[in-house]
Amino acid sequence: MTQTQRNFQHSDVFRLINEQEPELALKLIDQKLKLEDDVEEQCWLYIYQSWIYYSLYQYYPLAHNAINLVLRNRDKLSNNIIVEAYLIRALIHIKQNKLLYSLDSVETCLSIDPTNTAAKKLQELIILLLRK
Repeated sequence: MTQTQRNFQHSDVFRLINEQEPELALKLIDQKLKLEDDVEEQCWLYIYQSWIYYSLYQYYPLAHNAINLVLRNRDKLSNNIIVEAYLIRALIHIKQNKLLYSLDSVETCLSIDPTNTAAKKLQELIILLLRK
């Protein structure tokens, strides 16, 4: 499935997030996870779940658990989803002040996709934070 098709398929989740209804979005994600058989699609749903826990609730253990569910399947996934998972993992580690873990996640992203601008910018930020 292309990213555009995925966005349309999960637009209801994005709408709920945008409308500041994270609990409803999480409930919808759980419902979709029960029905979804495709591992990659399940992992995208875990990515969305982790983003809600990270950005809206700032509850990092649940965000980290959702990312771990994605990364357990990394041998079955496209590079795009793996990079997204490691980027979110890096952000979670920054918030927990685990900068070396965060740097490791970003370096994994860059080993997968050396041209990823988000990973490059995050790497620069982490290096600046480590120098403080």
